[in-house]
Amino acid sequence: MRLLLLALLVSFAPTVAAQEWEPAEQLAPLAPLVGAPWRGTFEQDGQSVTDVSRFEWAMRGQALRNVHTLEGGGYGGETLIWAEGDSLRFVYVTSGGFSTSGTGSVRTDGALVVEEAVEGHPEIDRVRSVSLVDAEGRLQTITEFRRQGAWSPGRSVMYVRTPEAALAPGYAPACEG
Repeated sequence: MRLLLLALLVSFAPTVAAQEWEPAEQLAPLAPLVGAPWRGTFEQDGQSVTDVSRFEWAMRGQALRNVHTLEGGGYGGETLIWAEGDSLRFVYVTSGGFSTSGTGSVRTDGALVVEEAVEGHPEIDRVRSVSLVDAEGRLQTITEFRRQGAWSPGRSVMYVRTPEAALAPGYAPACEG
């Protein structure tokens, strides 16, 4: 009996994992983000840092999940985005011991515009960002940080689809090992 149960579970699991869900109407404009991982490099404290980011539908298309890690695995985070009324809601949890939550919208040009409150960070209390897939298929994300009541430029990262890019160990969703 155990062997039969194991055989059924093994044969059923790939079918469930491969299921593609239609996104909720408000999330549909974000569909270009889903698919192969994105890889982008930026400067931080005089060092070149590479980020790998992957988007996938979650909760049967009612949410969009983003998991990202810096190459080497020193930092990563996971975001869930879902529709609530006419706006999008966000929650971002990091391996750095802080989190963010906020709201956003999709502009007519397809850009995702977000403003989030930060909890648990020693300096930054708010983040604003704009992310847009351009005509060449690259994803540009520009952020601003608010420290002590003043907004300042954060970073600008140009991501490109990189199918061979992988999240650092320990950051992929548990169902993927």
